[in-house]
Amino acid sequence: MNRQVIICPDNGILTMITGEIPKELMAIPVKGQKTLLELTQLVADSIIPGTGGRPLSFKGAVAKPIVERYPLKPTIGPDWMEGQILFIDSFENVVINITQSDFEQHGRGRKFKIYFRRDEAFDTISSNYTDVPGTEKLAWFNSAGYLELSLRNGNMAGLFGFQVFNEQLQQNRANVENKWFYQSIRVMFE
Repeated sequence: MNRQVIICPDNGILTMITGEIPKELMAIPVKGQKTLLELTQLVADSIIPGTGGRPLSFKGAVAKPIVERYPLKPTIGPDWMEGQILFIDSFENVVINITQSDFEQHGRGRKFKIYFRRDEAFDTISSNYTDVPGTEKLAWFNSAGYLELSLRNGNMAGLFGFQVFNEQLQQNRANVENKWFYQSIRVMFE
């Protein structure tokens, strides 16, 4: 991690951020601290600043195996990709876990269709909202590099029944049989 020091709880966030287990890990034992102020003081007391350009050192034990969680990756086949909805923003734009680099690498310049319902698809990627008129739908890669489905001057999630991917809900579809919603998007390459 390029000589960076990251202090965080052991809840999987570290591997979500970095995509790997860091080479060096230290654990700060938390005993009776309950408030944020007490925990902050514990962390501050555990870090001994280096002097003369030396790296920081820690008062703590070498960490045992940590909780690992990795970002949801799209499923990939020879001529398709299937992604899950990661996030729906306050404008109800739908963010999918397909990155621009994954899309370009797997698509290899081929024509494509992004299906989000049986009868609804995108066949172009826009560069921004002004590429489409009025209230048209568009697919584009947002500033974070993820595929985003949007409706110019509208709410994509609400109008088309999108919902953030939830594995438990996906497994218990019988409990929600009267609700129409979509949690995944399929890209077909020609």
